[in-house]
Amino acid sequence: MIGQRGRRHGHGLRPADPDARNTAGDPERVTPHPVEDTALKDGTLTAVLAPLSCYVIRRA
Repeated sequence: MIGQRGRRHGHGLRPADPDARNTAGDPERVTPHPVEDTALKDGTLTAVLAPLSCYVIRRA
């Protein structure tokens, strides 16, 4: 369980094209974006995650 006062920070990789990759010619094609859809209620963290994505959410 996460304390009620804990701040949450998160970033996710969620490209529109699931086959997208960073390359030497396009190193910024897939970049992390802040995770906005998180909630903390009664010590439980919930988040809305996109399909075919990768997220890191941490309590600060």
